Amino acid sequence: MPAEPDPNIPDWRLTGDWWDLCNCAIGCPCNFGSDPTLGYCEGVLTWLIRDGNYGDLKIAKDLAVVLVIHWEGNVFEKNREFGFLIDDRANAQERLALEKIFTGYAGGAFAAWRDLTLRVDGVKFVPMKVSHDAEN
Repeated sequence: MPAEPDPNIPDWRLTGDWWDLCNCAIGCPCNFGSDPTLGYCEGVLTWLIRDGNYGDLKIAKDLAVVLVIHWEGNVFEKNREFGFLIDDRANAQERLALEKIFTGYAGGAFAAWRDLTLRVDGVKFVPMKVSHDAEN
């Protein structure tokens, strides 16, 4: 039975753009629950936040989060190793909120990732500029 949600975690929501790049063949088999093309996955996933909040905290528009990934075997096994890069333009409160969200400690979809993670290699706040031109 899953653990009860932490009542101290505020409701949160992020919207924006997401894209990834990895060593798998185009159409990444991991997205469909299959084994990675080469038996392991290495890549980056990028989120560009367009709107968001963590409780009453408004998350600034156009902050970015990059996830550096590695795992061997099927995506549903407990085999993931992650490192996170978070836009250093985030203020102290946003940094804490984004770290909790993306490392899975704020619940949501990332909590499932946390449950399948062997190791988090770190969270670093770095200068970055990420942009995305939406298709018309």
